[in-house]
Amino acid sequence: MKINKVKGDFMNRFTDRYSKLLYHLFYEDNWCSLTELSKKTGYSKSTLWRDILHMSSNLPPEWKIDKNEVLGVRLMKPKNGTLEELWFHLKSENTYFQTLELILFNNGVTIKYITQKVHISRSTVYRQLEKIEEVLKNAEVQLSNSPFKIVGDEIKIRRFIMQYVEYMSGNLDDFITSFNLKEFQDTLLELLKEHSTSLHMGAIQRLAIILHISNIRITHNCCVAFPKVVIDENETSTAFEISKKLFKFMVKCPNREKQISEILFLSLYFMSEEMSLNRTQELRYIRSKLNSDSGKPLGEFLSNLSKKIGLDVSQDDIFMYELAQTLRGISFDLQLKTDTRINNILQFVPYFENNELFVIIEEIAQCISDE
Repeated sequence: MKINKVKGDFMNRFTDRYSKLLYHLFYEDNWCSLTELSKKTGYSKSTLWRDILHMSSNLPPEWKIDKNEVLGVRLMKPKNGTLEELWFHLKSENTYFQTLELILFNNGVTIKYITQKVHISRSTVYRQLEKIEEVLKNAEVQLSNSPFKIVGDEIKIRRFIMQYVEYMSGNLDDFITSFNLKEFQDTLLELLKEHSTSLHMGAIQRLAIILHISNIRITHNCCVAFPKVVIDENETSTAFEISKKLFKFMVKCPNREKQISEILFLSLYFMSEEMSLNRTQELRYIRSKLNSDSGKPLGEFLSNLSKKIGLDVSQDDIFMYELAQTLRGISFDLQLKTDTRINNILQFVPYFENNELFVIIEEIAQCISDE
């Protein structure tokens, strides 16, 4: 069973082979022949051997790949070692990502600059730029030449940078340098309390990331712009009010009009992270939607899911509330182009199919989409 590509999944193009190989080596926990690995991953033995040799020299401390001509290969890991730890380390060592990062966080870079910073040859840089250009195209932005930098719709550019940052899952304290992260978190928590507002788990970190990205882009003289009608519609919202009070963490724009647009941009991300505090009202709303024409596909999905697992999920308040919050987030993400929250888990998407519940849900969703 194949899983359809999702927006943001293009990051995996840099690491698809490695992720499959690592997954099988990690959970095999024993010797595994190249023939077995080839069958499991779909790649040739020579390609896998080349990848194994490359990975062996880039493993974190206490990790090791043993190689034996007869037995094959096995991954030796520390007692408390995790797949995530290994994977995030290898991503940080990946020269594709190092090159992409130089492009994303500088206002134009040259071939010479990339070769000096990443320590790769000019020919390797050109090969990488070709692949990066393809990835950017899928993200609906472009790569300019000489100097190389990301260009296009500013909101889409920021969304792509956000996807990259979340995908790499680095240390936020190291990444965020345009303001004090702790002060930002404390200030936002106070504002949330003041306005009786609640956010999704991890939202404060995500808002800090997008604000820092915005600050970087503003220093490159790249600001967002919104029509006055959009600003007028949103400037009385709680999200806009809170975003205005976070002004001290923002880089100043050349004029007031651009500054207002930047405040609105942050508030849109804020809106996508807001949680409904009235659980009863939320449950009443989503259950009423199930009886409408627009809610019919969702109703059929829940009915089929209930039959499969032997439990009427539509009567489970916790499940329905979380479902409503998820659907609300997806709706905001698609409308506001803020769909970045899935990126930490994207590299593990190919392995969800091993989970029985995921298989059931996907089969039901597929049946409904085929009707």
